[in-house]
Amino acid sequence: MRKIDGKHLAFHVLVALYFIWVAVFAILISLAIANVSAAGSPLLDKAFMTWILVNFLTGSALYIVIRMFRHNTMLVKIITYSYIFLALAGIGAVAVIIG
Repeated sequence: MRKIDGKHLAFHVLVALYFIWVAVFAILISLAIANVSAAGSPLLDKAFMTWILVNFLTGSALYIVIRMFRHNTMLVKIITYSYIFLALAGIGAVAVIIG
């Protein structure tokens, strides 16, 4: 049986946390857009903007740490594309809330 490598285990834990973040951030963005389109509360808009900023920073930290492992696999490409997509969606959601 192979010895468990701590670096490999940490990579998989970070990837799992990243995909949990993706789901939470996507739901948060959709709730913020739904609130704006339904003419919801302006106080709720400010709360959504704060949570989008906090989640964006959290996701950025996860993405940077995952990229530090320097794996060039299909998984890392999926993580990169999903991060770019969600970052643009978050910026778009904030633009919609402000505008």
